Amino acid sequence: MIHTLPDRARRRRNQFLIAVLSALFLICLRKTPAQSENSVQVQFALACPFATISDTLSPYGLNRLWRYGEIVNREIGPLYIDPAALTAFEMKFGEADPKSVRPSPDPIRQVRTHGGGTCALIPIVDITPDLKRIRLGTQPAPWDDEYNADTDPLILTVGRDDPLAEKALERDRISRVLITGTTALARNTAYALAQHGTDWAAEAIRETFAAADLRHISNESSFWKLCPEPRPSFTMQFCTPYQSWRLFETLGISLVELSGNHLRDYDWPPLLETFELLEREKIRYYAAGRTVEDAARPLEISHNGNDFVFIGCNSAGPEHVFASDTLPGVNRCDFERLEAEIRELETKGKIVIVTLQYGEAYSRVPGPYQQRDFQRVSRAGAAVVSGSQSHIAQTYAVAPDRIIHYGLGNLFFDQMDRPVVGTRQETLDRHIFYRGRLLQTETITALLTDYAKPVLMTPDERAELLKILLPLSETFDPAAEN
Repeated sequence: MIHTLPDRARRRRNQFLIAVLSALFLICLRKTPAQSENSVQVQFALACPFATISDTLSPYGLNRLWRYGEIVNREIGPLYIDPAALTAFEMKFGEADPKSVRPSPDPIRQVRTHGGGTCALIPIVDITPDLKRIRLGTQPAPWDDEYNADTDPLILTVGRDDPLAEKALERDRISRVLITGTTALARNTAYALAQHGTDWAAEAIRETFAAADLRHISNESSFWKLCPEPRPSFTMQFCTPYQSWRLFETLGISLVELSGNHLRDYDWPPLLETFELLEREKIRYYAAGRTVEDAARPLEISHNGNDFVFIGCNSAGPEHVFASDTLPGVNRCDFERLEAEIRELETKGKIVIVTLQYGEAYSRVPGPYQQRDFQRVSRAGAAVVSGSQSHIAQTYAVAPDRIIHYGLGNLFFDQMDRPVVGTRQETLDRHIFYRGRLLQTETITALLTDYAKPVLMTPDERAELLKILLPLSETFDPAAEN
């Protein structure tokens, strides 16, 4: 009689064997020569098309691809690499299979030309927003706090006179900017915070915020000491209890966008009180102000030699939310003025990040007007254009030097798959900048629970969302006309 293992047991056994082989392969890979005064370490990255669903390739999978031409993950392979780097990595990994590891003087061009499944092994400083860094096993990225060069398999130690030496990453020139979606600490969210506290709401994503240098919140409801006591409701009049600002303190928020439709639901005094609160707590804000000029003023922040300018505006209204000659309010979008401002800032070497409060649509893809206006802003020179209006995560548009995310979905807002399924699914974008340019946009995925508590998605939940969003994303040419 032939005995067979049940499917679940077989899968566990196979996973165990792959884990063991991956661990052994990593031990071999980590025999990297130590850095000396006459050498530098150059970090490499496995880079695939932006729309790649997979986030990782196991060390075992890389070994099979490199040595035997076996594509373990159908999204990753073949692999292009510069000839000089190939020679260096063959000394480390062994002889590469020419079917799956192919020399090319321009590996990135090969990825852009051939698309899905075609990837490249390139210096990390050469990666671009239209490519996606694929993690090798559990190896952190060079810009992560827990990164350790001594355990990075994708690193080469080269002499200072080697042409590759100029590709060495300077970690003190990196800036990580976290941009988030809709936050309105009102209605059922305010009630949940009153019942459980701000630490409870933040605990599952606190590390996500800690892993960024600049941390953004799009706050769409004003803080007010006279706010009615929170209770379960779906009223369309928003108000945030004054004490709820502790959530921002817990998450270490660096900057607050105030472009939301509901910031003057109780007229102008709560908005003025919100300005005063943020100023007292030394949290910078933009997209609203006491005067029209204040509301339109960009927010400038420098970090690690990267000079950022944040600009936000509202194109959707309602009319009473806008700043006027006599009352505080939100910056009204003037796209002609915005284009000119961005072009001027770009000529000064600024990194421009634009966050827009646009018309709401419960759709994964942008409508034609949204697509036109967001791409218009991007073509003017914005490195990042991000939609703050969307209550459902929308698609991306990517180019070699910039990115558009049409809508991130909610962050702290009480739409528990209401009014449509999908409003609980959240995206947070961690943008990685290096020496004045955008290297990567990492999509972080979360799921709203209990009206006020985002938790990171499981791998299956994440894959389900990425399979919706990424195939719908597009590449675009910033030089082309709409």
